Amino acid sequence: MIAQAKFHHRRKPTFTRSMTHEEIVTLLRHVRSQSEERYLIYASLFYTGLRTGELAAVKAEGMECLHEVPHIHLPSAATKHLKEKRLPIALPLLDPLMLWCAEQGLQYGSPLFEIPCHLPRLLRRDLQGAGIPIVDENETILDMRTFRATHASLLQGAGADILDVFLWMDIPFEDNIGQGNKFEQHAETLNRFPDFLKPTELPQQ
Repeated sequence: MIAQAKFHHRRKPTFTRSMTHEEIVTLLRHVRSQSEERYLIYASLFYTGLRTGELAAVKAEGMECLHEVPHIHLPSAATKHLKEKRLPIALPLLDPLMLWCAEQGLQYGSPLFEIPCHLPRLLRRDLQGAGIPIVDENETILDMRTFRATHASLLQGAGADILDVFLWMDIPFEDNIGQGNKFEQHAETLNRFPDFLKPTELPQQ
């Protein structure tokens, strides 16, 4: 009698999860040893909540680092919903970005970062190199959407209510119509984020 193998179809994970504080620090530490630019790309995605395409569209002249409220300016053509965006820069990210701009000698029209088209593949490799499981026991996954999911969690952890999270992450929601962007409040919230870039110890959960 020929033995018949039983094949069990494993459902492909479809839900993206956010990263824990410890995972963020571990990933950034690992990536910094591989590539300074990719380290800053990941850090910028965590701290800004920008979509990858939006970050790729940031130009040197859009870095308003010396403004009273340091921020990134994106013209409407560079955003998903074709709306001009002013995004405050969290304090832990400000000095590293200013140093990067100076060291790279970025000029008017220069992109802040050269984001590779194969960044999703690099992220998978970086997660593996950092020893962080891509799929967890609940079959949720870490992928490029994780940066925005994590940013949303950090906003809530810093005291933002859900309507402001939707507003600042440029997620259309009818209750936010006509509210403006609460720019100063957004900056204050971002400045309550943990400093993942110069940690002296792993943050507590």
